Amino acid sequence: MEDDSLKAWEEQRDYVIENQEELKEKYGEEYIAVKDKNVVDHDPNYNKLAQRLLNKYPKESDHVFIINVQHLLSPKIEGVEEEKEKEVEE
Repeated sequence: MEDDSLKAWEEQRDYVIENQEELKEKYGEEYIAVKDKNVVDHDPNYNKLAQRLLNKYPKESDHVFIINVQHLLSPKIEGVEEEKEKEVEE
């Protein structure tokens, strides 16, 4: 069961990372709920979203990933990569 939960979480996480720019543009500062690689709900209020999801997906096997896409770290953050390159050169 734990392996299934971890696999489901990783799949949802990967979907969000792969589509983060589109998701940021579409949902802005809202929290999104991702299930089976689809956004199934969204809301600016985490608690309201979580409550709706608990009502809609009461089973533990219904893996839903909630995240605010604005808080995702981009693989290349402006300024940070340049600092890393300087450290390597020194």
